Amino acid sequence: MENPNVTIQVQFDERKAAEVASFFLSRGRRSLSRWRLNKFMYLAEREAWRRFGSPMCGGDYSSRQYGPVVSDVLDLTMETGETSGGEIWSKHFENVGPDVYLRKPAKVAFLSQGELDVLRSVFHDFGMMPKEKLTYHMHNKLLEYRQTTERVKRWPIHVEDLLKVLGKSQDEIDQIAKRLNEAREIEESYRRLESCGNTA
Repeated sequence: MENPNVTIQVQFDERKAAEVASFFLSRGRRSLSRWRLNKFMYLAEREAWRRFGSPMCGGDYSSRQYGPVVSDVLDLTMETGETSGGEIWSKHFENVGPDVYLRKPAKVAFLSQGELDVLRSVFHDFGMMPKEKLTYHMHNKLLEYRQTTERVKRWPIHVEDLLKVLGKSQDEIDQIAKRLNEAREIEESYRRLESCGNTA
């Protein structure tokens, strides 16, 4: 399912990732295994693309040994110690061994009501699912997943391919790409203006 013409790329938003992780960890007695948290966050991201044609956290996605993940989230949960993960992540979470602990819940400031509905839906469907059943779902029901090998530890999951698996037509994918690219250009222009204002 390789796609050499990648046109949809969304910058990872650590602020929203912290809000998403806080939602799931607060329902997991303030801690979850890194494995389970990563699964929940990928499933939420996938459902957001299906419903809205846009992500919650953005960033890169990849197939790994234990299923598809949001690569940036996996990286944050893999670091350990007092300064686990990124600057925002470490304020709210601590990675200890195979688990992620909630230090201080991130206040909901960037997630929309629709995105919160997605999180509730994902937890309702998968929150109590046994590990074996969830593993089977991630490997066999998510058609974008590609099995890794001893030689290839990760396969990229391109957004265009994910959208096709989710039933989007090429016209819909082109419109999504156009909308997201325009939004990115507007945001970059705003940041440049803000930067100029700060140096004036």
